[in-house]
Amino acid sequence: MTKLAQIALPLLLAVIVLGPSAMPADAAGAKGTLAGHLWTQAHGGPATPGQKNRRPVKAQVSARNTRNLVVARASSDSKGEFRMTLPAGRYLLHLESAGLGARLKDVAVDIKAGTTTHVELMIDNGMR
Repeated sequence: MTKLAQIALPLLLAVIVLGPSAMPADAAGAKGTLAGHLWTQAHGGPATPGQKNRRPVKAQVSARNTRNLVVARASSDSKGEFRMTLPAGRYLLHLESAGLGARLKDVAVDIKAGTTTHVELMIDNGMR
C-alpha cells in the first residue's frame, strides 16, 4: 500500500462512518443564516422622548464574498426584515435598491456555520 493510500483510506472511512461532520466546515459546505432589518429615519428633527425615530424599508440587499462576487440577494419585507443562507465566511452587505437618495455604507459580517447572525442596518435617506 502506498503512503497516499495509507493516509487517504482512514480519512475516507471516517467520512463514511461519521458522515460529512468528519470533514472540515469548508469542505462540507457548512452554512449559516443572516437575518436583518433595514431602517430609515422616520422624520426630520429629533424624536419624541421614548419614541423611535425610524421606519422599516423595503429594499434589496446583496452579500458579496471576499472575491467581491455576489453570492446571495434578499429583499426585505414591509417590516424591513430579510434573511439569507450563506456558506460560513466573511461578506460585505451592499444595498442594491431602496429608492432615490437612499445610502448605506457596505457592512462587513461574519457568518458562522449552524448559527444565525443578526444585523440592524440604518439607511441614510438624506432627511435632515
